[in-house]
Amino acid sequence: SGRKVTTGATEITGSVVVNEGTLENSGTMTWKSGDISLHNGAAIHNLSSATFVDQLTGKRDIRHDNSGQLERFINEGTFIKSGPPFTGVNVAFDNSGTVEVQRGTLGLFGGGSNSGTIDIGEGATMAIRGSYLNDISGIIQGTGTFNISNAIFTNEGTIAPTVIIVD
Repeated sequence: SGRKVTTGATEITGSVVVNEGTLENSGTMTWKSGDISLHNGAAIHNLSSATFVDQLTGKRDIRHDNSGQLERFINEGTFIKSGPPFTGVNVAFDNSGTVEVQRGTLGLFGGGSNSGTIDIGEGATMAIRGSYLNDISGIIQGTGTFNISNAIFTNEGTIAPTVIIVD
């Protein structure tokens, strides 16, 4: 438990478990392989000066343990999805920074909120399931696809992707 801080360049090249507490990124964290599991209310906090890069080449997830506590990914900096496959975020994803979905699909399936900017690139997809809020300062934009499925999606901000799919 507690707080663990990463600075500089950090690579995730295998499965990682965060049990309680917060993993804070203040540098550049690159996720190359393995799943990330958050347990007992744990969180990943990407600070405002930090960058989290998803370079996965296979389908992977950020998972939770069903402990009844809310695990979450807090992005105040830059989150870049540059790998081609599917990445599922099954914990709450709260964004007040910038998310760039450059390739593949970013699935936000654990709820959360956006008060920053989410840019979906051409050929890329962002999918929402669960309960998600795009608040008054939130922007979801780009030339890619925004897919809302089995979701309670509340929009108080701006949505301007090229393709919106609601099913």
